Amino acid sequence: MDRGKVLALWFGVQVPPHAEPGWYEGAIRLGPQGAPGTRVALRLEIDKTVPADAGDSEPWRHSRLRWLDSTIAADDQPVAPFTPLVVEGRRIACLGRDLELGASGLPASVRSHFAPEVTRLVTPGRQLLAGPIRFVAELPDGTLAEFAGGTAEFLKQSAGQVVWGSESRAGPLRLRCQGEMEFDGHVALAMQLTSDRAAPVSDLRLEVPLRREVARYMMGMGRPGGLRPAEHRWKWDRKNNQDSLWLGDVNAGLRCQLYGENYRRPTTGWSRFPASRLA
Repeated sequence: MDRGKVLALWFGVQVPPHAEPGWYEGAIRLGPQGAPGTRVALRLEIDKTVPADAGDSEPWRHSRLRWLDSTIAADDQPVAPFTPLVVEGRRIACLGRDLELGASGLPASVRSHFAPEVTRLVTPGRQLLAGPIRFVAELPDGTLAEFAGGTAEFLKQSAGQVVWGSESRAGPLRLRCQGEMEFDGHVALAMQLTSDRAAPVSDLRLEVPLRREVARYMMGMGRPGGLRPAEHRWKWDRKNNQDSLWLGDVNAGLRCQLYGENYRRPTTGWSRFPASRLA
């Protein structure tokens, strides 16, 4: 902050729900580090009416500022109404959804168990994928490198987070995958491709084959929400935060967000996967 510039200072007072209505007086002391503070008198009126949600449904109250100090989801425990993750073989299930890992560590199956009206869960659920998600290395002659030998191994299992890893090879190419799934259904994947020696490759891509009947709507990567077009072409532009795409229907869909090696979320500097996690 520039010296001499006046800015607004917001703070909240957490009033006990059973506090007696009326006027309350007190003071706080504000001051910069290494300098004496200034005493500021406060006079607070407690109303008879207590909002059921602490006023969060009315943004003008600014009551949501208290969320800045929230520790919810700071650990690996699910937050209500989400349920604990369940691992059965290579299948990982959360509330209303499940996925099954392939040998490469990428999902081979993703299902939604929400009914079309999204008011209940159904079995066996709706399959989103037309085939396994796969990382493809295309050679100059048009053939595809066949990665083999991978085995998805679980590195961590808790009620709120499951982490796994896998490594597979195709000639001199080595593909490493590390993934994690959280109790709310968020899945993060980090892929690393290396080679034991110089190897010609004409294209590298991640293929996510969705069922046509599931991919009814589309939004993202330069396109506003609406029906999925027959074809959509998009080119990366660093000036725009267009790094994600959603395809799906009312009760089933998949959002794919791309993270570069040095990805930082705008305004926060947050990174999803530190490089050390694949070291």
